[in-house]
Amino acid sequence: MIDYIINKECDVKAELGIQGLIDLVKSRNQAVLVFRSLLEQGKTEKEAMDTTFVSQTVVVEGEDQMREIKVRDLFTQTNHLKQLAPICADCPLNAGREAFGCYRTVRYPISSEAERWLSGLVHQATEQGLPRSILIKFILDEEIPGEFFQRLRQDPHRRFLESQEPYEITVEKKLLKKTKVTTDQILDMMFALGTMERTHQMFLIFLSGAVVISDIEPDPRLYTSDFQAAAISGQDGKVDYWLFHLPLAPSDDESIGDIKEFFRNVFSAFATAQTISIDY
Repeated sequence: MIDYIINKECDVKAELGIQGLIDLVKSRNQAVLVFRSLLEQGKTEKEAMDTTFVSQTVVVEGEDQMREIKVRDLFTQTNHLKQLAPICADCPLNAGREAFGCYRTVRYPISSEAERWLSGLVHQATEQGLPRSILIKFILDEEIPGEFFQRLRQDPHRRFLESQEPYEITVEKKLLKKTKVTTDQILDMMFALGTMERTHQMFLIFLSGAVVISDIEPDPRLYTSDFQAAAISGQDGKVDYWLFHLPLAPSDDESIGDIKEFFRNVFSAFATAQTISIDY
């Protein structure tokens, strides 16, 4: 999985640390998934809780970490999250979600359909030009190779991406020459960053095509986890309202859903002037 967390200071992070929070939420999610799967297989709740399974921690390089653990014990080890959850109630990063909304994941393998959807965003950005295409301009100006996700795609041991080849999008035509960018380059600019600063967040927000900038304050009753808004001050002191709307479509698969949520979280970080830490 690609883990990412918005680096907003809070009492939860102060107590657990960022990695501690990530580890606990991961373990809790794993316990819930295994428990539900066992129930679907016909086990009683007691049988499911007493089942021992192998927990695997996947790493990109090196050996996977394996351990045997009982479902009940994994729930017990993560019970402290219940005590901390109320702290998240009033956090602006948690609107419309369960607790710990600052931490989310994008699951592997990333589907071919999600890459096709991303390539559509790039095509639309190219057609519309600046500012929507500013990330594409950055990729070309800086000659971003897309090497990190290219390496993941070629990994013979694990399936990080469903497609064996990236999508290619023509972004510029000059006589006999076509300039293209690939979804490897786009994915690198989304996830292979370590820490995402505010300027880069803005690049991605424009690429998404989901933002409208207005000088009219929106009705707060419209705000949901899908519809977000923020008052952003420019260098001249003028305040504009950035409206961000990127809802799920009925046809979206799991990967597209994860990526759309990622874009929404990028907007949340941008609106609250926070960085994002990413581990792909």
